[in-house]
Formats: sequence, C-alpha cells, structure tokens
Amino acid sequence: MIVDCHTHIFADDIAPKAMEALHAAYRAEPVALPTVAGVLAHMAQSGVDISVICPVATKPSQVKPINDWLLSLHEPKLMPFGAMHPHCDDATAELDRLEQAGVKGLKLQPFFQQFLLDDPRLAGLLDLISDRFLVLMHAGDEIFPLPEIQPTPERLARVLDRFPKLRMIAAHAGGYKLWDEVERALVGRNLYFDISYTTDKAPVEQLRRIVLAHGAERILWGSDFPWQTQMLALEGLTALGLSPDQERAILGDNFVREAGL
Repeated sequence: MIVDCHTHIFADDIAPKAMEALHAAYRAEPVALPTVAGVLAHMAQSGVDISVICPVATKPSQVKPINDWLLSLHEPKLMPFGAMHPHCDDATAELDRLEQAGVKGLKLQPFFQQFLLDDPRLAGLLDLISDRFLVLMHAGDEIFPLPEIQPTPERLARVLDRFPKLRMIAAHAGGYKLWDEVERALVGRNLYFDISYTTDKAPVEQLRRIVLAHGAERILWGSDFPWQTQMLALEGLTALGLSPDQERAILGDNFVREAGL
C-alpha cells in the first residue's frame, strides 16, 4: 500500500479561487486542480492507494465548516485529517467530534494560521490533543522565503520537550530548507518526518543521511500535492537508494501502523 501522507484539496466551488490566492502567495504553479476528482485522477496515474488530506483553517471560524466538508466526503481512497486552529474557542467539542468520527490526525501551519509556537493558546490546544491525534506540523521555511520562520527544528524540539505525548509529524523532512538544523536538533527525537516536497529540493545525500540517522521506521512518504506530483515524489524516494524494506516502510507501512489503520 502506498500512502501519500501530505496532500491538499478544496471543495469544487472554491478550488479555483484558493489556487489563485495560493499562487499569489507561493508564486508556484499547482500540478493539477486540487479537488476530489483532481487528486483521485492523479492517484490513478501514480499508483497511490490512499491520500491523506491536510486542511489548513486560516481563521478559527473556518475550522468547523472545513471539517463538515471533509467528514462528508466518504471516499475510501481519501483520508481526511482534521482542521484545527489554536485560537478556536470550541476546540474541545470539535476535537471530540473528530475523534468520534474516526479522524486520525490534525494539520497545523503556523505561518498561514498566524500563530507562534510559544502562544499560550497553542499550548492549551496541544494539552487537549495530547496523544489522541497525529499532528502534522509544517516545519521550516515556505516555498517563498519568510523573514522569520516559526517552526524551526530547534523550536519544534522545545515543543516536544514540553509535550512528550505529542505524536508529531514534522513536514518536509523536519524543516524545509533548514536540514542542517534538522540534523542537529531533531534527528533521533521521538517524532516522524514526512519527506513531502523535499526529494527534489534537499541535497540527495543529506536527505538520505537524515532518513538513515533518524530511522526509516520514522519516515513517512508524501508529495504535498498539488505543489509536487506524486510521481516525482516517488522517483525522489527511489533516488535515495534505500533497501526495499525501508522503501516499503516509508511508502505506507509506517503510516498504517502509526494511524492504527
């Protein structure tokens, strides 16, 4: 089974406008229209079995409507993580609702959600989350350079120190464009790295070194669709020269085990 643990899609009626806004922000071209039909067609071409949908609620008021839509999909090839925001007033009820619906994870994105890692409201949310969900945290810089990066590897390490039960997935191999710091601060810690949007960005030898030093059993494969094709992400994993068992673990076995599928 091949599981893409990091994809983004939108409802049909808002996908074109969302892409316009993200293109203006990222200055990057999507590889396909990120809708249900778009990602399913992309998966059929690349041979991916399950895509994990990672929503970003840029405002607290978006949390419930986004989750309403995700929970209505009922598409067996798509596995939605929940939307959440540290400033959400009804986080307790919403987390309970997601847990009861069988949602396995949440997505947090400090830049677009405009929160700091030392925000007391984030601490309150992480206390509520504890080990109930996987937490996919954007890590490192953005496609466009940020003047200040909140989720640096060192800051994420401090979050792990404070919340040892947290089941964190640090996206983009622990910190996009900050891979030297990843090796210093996060490799070997109790968290997962996804390698979405890294296999054609990070130096191949460094990414291989990170994977092997951290342990292939704690690496998850992803594409960051629609910003990278799943086929390119698959080719990038092959380029790391790992063993068949390591590739199989990264492509799906690790996620299946950790998500309890």
